[in-house]
Amino acid sequence: MGRGEKLPLALAAAVLALALLAAYHYFPPHAELRKKCEVTLSVKGHGLLLANDSLASRISVTSPCRLVVRAVPEEGWKLAKWLVNGSEFRANPTLELEVQGNTTVVAVFEQILCSVKITSQVPEAEVYVNSSRVSMPYEAIVPWGSLLVIETRAPEGFEQDYWLVNGSKLCADVLKLTIKGNTTVEARFKRVKCRVVVVSPHPLYLNGLKVYGYSDLLPVGSELNVTAPVKVRLGFNGSHEIYDVLSHFLVNGEQVEAKVKGRYATLLLEVGGDLRIEAAYRRIARRLTGNATILVDGRPYPINLTTSPYLVLKEPTTVKVEGEWIEVRGGWVYYVTLPEDWEKVIIRGVAGGYRLWWYCFEAEIVVENCPTFLAKGVSVDGATEEGLKEFVFLFTRHPFTYKCLKGCQGYVIAGPSKRCKPLAIPYRTLMLTVSGYVRFRIEVVTGG
Repeated sequence: MGRGEKLPLALAAAVLALALLAAYHYFPPHAELRKKCEVTLSVKGHGLLLANDSLASRISVTSPCRLVVRAVPEEGWKLAKWLVNGSEFRANPTLELEVQGNTTVVAVFEQILCSVKITSQVPEAEVYVNSSRVSMPYEAIVPWGSLLVIETRAPEGFEQDYWLVNGSKLCADVLKLTIKGNTTVEARFKRVKCRVVVVSPHPLYLNGLKVYGYSDLLPVGSELNVTAPVKVRLGFNGSHEIYDVLSHFLVNGEQVEAKVKGRYATLLLEVGGDLRIEAAYRRIARRLTGNATILVDGRPYPINLTTSPYLVLKEPTTVKVEGEWIEVRGGWVYYVTLPEDWEKVIIRGVAGGYRLWWYCFEAEIVVENCPTFLAKGVSVDGATEEGLKEFVFLFTRHPFTYKCLKGCQGYVIAGPSKRCKPLAIPYRTLMLTVSGYVRFRIEVVTGG
């Protein structure tokens, strides 16, 4: 082959190389795969989507390409998940996509849920949330931004004081909260009154007022003076006199000491909380004995007809007892101890002549212990040796009065008893001054 035959072949190779280079430049490999496609962006809930930092709901791109989508939730909402062509992806704030074709991107937002816990310092208080009563403690899960209106009704003795909201003190009668996170609420109260209950089988005195059982609300800090009788006579059964004797006081179940003075025991307290005060009594029976009897509520009641140590008459005295009738000849002063709860005393009898004294019969009742207090009395006089005189004396205790209903002449005694000496006479003593001949009986009506 000659030299001239090779040149056209080399030229042809060079031309072919240039043609391939131009084809690669203008027609790259897979050029048929690069195409226009649509990316659709949407949300469920409340929020925005940014594609490559631009707000859009639909964009056109040439695939393949890289796309960055960012979710921006509204206040009170959060990103729950991504849906890309129906497939779920984790809720990262930013989603990076390699777009290969038409694509749908959905950002699913959900409301933020907040826990709410409400407690009350006083369990008995009523608590209402949005006008509905709730039990304590109250716990709920509510959407972010919910409005809660909280109010209370304080139990007896309390007043609404303030609220603690997440540890911060708020003063309001009605609490209105817009929930923007987990929230704790406590209703705080202050004690203004306390329930005071007094229990006793017998009447007693509360701050000087006689009460038959007591229950009321008293202001905090009030002072209480509780006074109870040490001994209460209940009656007699023919052989024994029955009493209730104060054993002790109980305050909220605990035994406390009381100050005893005379016939009463006193307990001093300050109201600082609910109080239950009980007067505890024990029952005793005292056998009745005596050399005479009187009638108490219509039943025989033995007494000792005791002579007075203060006045002794020189004439001899004889005493004769026939049932409830007492017959005295001579002159003496006698003591008769009345039942503690006496309310009325009636003395009936006849008096006659005797050579000792002008008057024949005198009766006094010591209403309080001598010598400090008074004794009152009435008398019958004017009887002579020639005849007997009927008489009727009446004493009442509340109020204290003394009357001669029949047969009285002369004067009545009123004022400090002449027989009061430093030696005390019991406050319920009937004193009888007798001279001459007297036949009488004593009838007593008690408060029971």
